[in-house]
Amino acid sequence: METILLICIFIIGYVLGQIRAMMKIGNIIREAADNAGIDLEEELERRKQKLANPVKKLEVEQINDILYLYERDTNDFICQANSMEDLAKLANEYKNIALATVIHDNKVFMFSHGVAKEYTGQHES
Repeated sequence: METILLICIFIIGYVLGQIRAMMKIGNIIREAADNAGIDLEEELERRKQKLANPVKKLEVEQINDILYLYERDTNDFICQANSMEDLAKLANEYKNIALATVIHDNKVFMFSHGVAKEYTGQHES
C-alpha cells in the first residue's frame, strides 16, 4: 500500500513539475515577443487567416513593358518583372506565394510554386 502511495505521489509531482515548466516556457516566450514588439495574438490570427485561404488573389498592372503585381484585396505591391513567369518566380521566392490566381489583360493565370500558367477552362489529362 505504501508503494502505491509513493508511486502516486511521484506521478503527481512529475505532472505538476511538467505543468510548471510549460507555464515558465510560455512566460519566457511572451516576454521575448514583448521585447521584440510582437503582438502574439495578432500574429496568431494572421497565421490562421493565411492557413484558411492559401490561394492568393492577385492582379497585374502593366506600364510600358513592366508588369507590376499587387494583392487584389489590399492593393499591396508584391513585385515587378517583364513576364508572367518571372512574376510567379519572384512572388514565390520573395513573398512565399505558392498558389495564386492572377488577372492580367482580361485573362486569368494561375501561379503554382513559381510557375505561371494561363487558365483556359479546360482540364488537362
